Amino acid sequence: MIRTPAQGLCLVRDLTCLPARFRGGAVAVGNFDGVHLGHRAVIDAARAVAEAEGLPLLALTFEPHPRTLFARLKSHSDPEPFRLTPGLSKIKALADLGLDAILCLRFTPSFAQQTPEEFIQQVLIDGLGVRHVAVGHDFCFGRGRAGNAGTLSAAGPFTVSALPPQRRAEGEAFASTLIRDHLRAGRVADAAALLGRPFTITGRVRHGDKTRADHRFSNGEYRVGRLSAPGVWGLCGDG
Repeated sequence: MIRTPAQGLCLVRDLTCLPARFRGGAVAVGNFDGVHLGHRAVIDAARAVAEAEGLPLLALTFEPHPRTLFARLKSHSDPEPFRLTPGLSKIKALADLGLDAILCLRFTPSFAQQTPEEFIQQVLIDGLGVRHVAVGHDFCFGRGRAGNAGTLSAAGPFTVSALPPQRRAEGEAFASTLIRDHLRAGRVADAAALLGRPFTITGRVRHGDKTRADHRFSNGEYRVGRLSAPGVWGLCGDG
């Protein structure tokens, strides 16, 4: 399925629907939860190759987050990870980065069972015809997380950029896990420094118990995942 937003960006959810003009591109691959500054460095590495060689620039990501799928398969009582940018929020954040196309593939149990070699052949080579792949230093893929940047480099027929850990000037790594930790502890400024923007939440408001009222907002409750630190949040409503 392909959707074309107003700015001309192409969103593809099925490799069989990929327009021919986006084959043979430079592709940044990752879960990209948060689309933080480290993720943007990976995309910029792909961008540099795309611009130098005149290639389309794409991001390849997955939904649901693999950790979410594995938590569901393991046990109903095993908590799912707190997502920084669930679903459409991630797509919207990626859409602001000057990509030609975003590929958001469904991460299913059968997809998770692919070997690294099958992923490379079926997705990267047959599906995308990639010329270049950019990943972060900790990117793993395939059944049992058996594949990594070295696996990609050895596979060909494409080139690979594997970025080293990206850090703030203070030495703190750009990492989704660390951002989640900052938010749980109420350190929203530290989280924003790693994200490169203020942390925001998008979701549905549902009716609460109507025991309180506010002169600006209708009374309701908002599910904020596992963000447990107290705080004051600004709201924008639509509809």
